[in-house]
Amino acid sequence: MNFFTNITITSLFVFSLACQTVHKDNTKAHLSKLHSNNSPTSTEKEIKLTLSKTGYTTLYKILSNHKPFNTVLQNNYYFDYRLSKGSEHFYLKDHGFNLRLRTKKNKGVITLKEQIKSKQDANIFSRHEFECEIQNKKLIQKLKNNHLSIFTLDENTCKKTMSSTHHPISKLKQYILNDKMSPLKNKFHVIKMISRNATTRVSSPLIINEKTLNFELDKTSFSKDFITYELEIELAQASSSSSYQDVIHFLKLHNITHQISKKSKGGLSYLFLDP
Repeated sequence: MNFFTNITITSLFVFSLACQTVHKDNTKAHLSKLHSNNSPTSTEKEIKLTLSKTGYTTLYKILSNHKPFNTVLQNNYYFDYRLSKGSEHFYLKDHGFNLRLRTKKNKGVITLKEQIKSKQDANIFSRHEFECEIQNKKLIQKLKNNHLSIFTLDENTCKKTMSSTHHPISKLKQYILNDKMSPLKNKFHVIKMISRNATTRVSSPLIINEKTLNFELDKTSFSKDFITYELEIELAQASSSSSYQDVIHFLKLHNITHQISKKSKGGLSYLFLDP
């Protein structure tokens, strides 16, 4: 093997490594471009804190002494597509999305959420949201039982909410069609309901440090043996960091232990898949 042959082999090896690096970078850039093209309707910013059962009970008593004090039962159904049998990978989850049907009283709300990291404060959950409402009970029942594809919904059957400038299903369709590597382009119907949970939410506004914050206290049953207790507070864009510190101070004053929620209800739902 002569000198020039060595140079050629070395050059080919370096070129191969460079191509692999470029491929990985292109994949990341591809996903980044897809998300940047998927312009949001609005950005939801909220504090999400996990509580103990004792902390939940203490805060429940505090909130019940304030008016208005509201209680509502929410049934949540999550949709996704497992990429291969037995795999932990799901298309929507792997692409940073959460697709949910929430029913309460006589209506259903379809919500598409895109998780993003808050640039202002790592303690704040920040997500893009797209929503529409369903008034037809039979339609809701079919979706819950996987007797109808969620992708059949349009503006006529699921009317976008006042805060939404885009329809969640049409936005998700567009994302999938723009994804050159998506296995779902011609089979949207494979995205089905995969998990469910039930949340009892109590809420009441509290004035903390001259700011009115709406405390939403959730008790969520994922199974008979797994129940979570969580405090959620939606925040205004400008005051998120200071509001977070105010809430933490308030909880400490009342000896309510807490920790930042590592996963949303949608994230936890993948641990309790329907059979």
